[in-house]
Amino acid sequence: MIKNKEGRNSKLQSAVEYIITYGWAIFVVMVVLWALYSFVISPSSLVPDFCNFKYGPTCKNAFLITSNTATNLTIIATNSLSFPIKNVTIKVQVTNIGRIGTRNITLNCSPAYIKPGSTFICTNVTSGSPTPTLNSLYSFPMWIQLYDCGTAPGWFSAKSCNGALPETYVGVIQVHARSR
Repeated sequence: MIKNKEGRNSKLQSAVEYIITYGWAIFVVMVVLWALYSFVISPSSLVPDFCNFKYGPTCKNAFLITSNTATNLTIIATNSLSFPIKNVTIKVQVTNIGRIGTRNITLNCSPAYIKPGSTFICTNVTSGSPTPTLNSLYSFPMWIQLYDCGTAPGWFSAKSCNGALPETYVGVIQVHARSR
């Protein structure tokens, strides 16, 4: 039996077209699956947690830890001012955490007296419902109030913080809810 060269070439061309057509289709499906995984199924890997004050202390990290009955918001910061600070509190405006609606919660900070360059931790535990949805991204405005010892009348002569003036700085937290 004698084979026709044109028949062989047409079969080869048909095979190549088949591979290219389905190869592109498989490639497009893989790109769509990757995009779904990256942007829909696992968005927490794309948007990092952060916290920031416009001026004043440096916010290092924020955590939003939730369970079925309580939510813990914790902020770790450093005194980046030139003088010690004392009696630091942070107010955070939250929505639908602990109760329906928007309200301010106060994070109590320790230690009470913070030297320049030292780290302090502020935390608040809110009980009640609703609690944050796990792995969801939350963004909250916040205000830090502190007493800057450099503004105290006796600071330069006696290193006393008595009479220090209150200062308030604005910031923001962007954090994912995690489980305990």
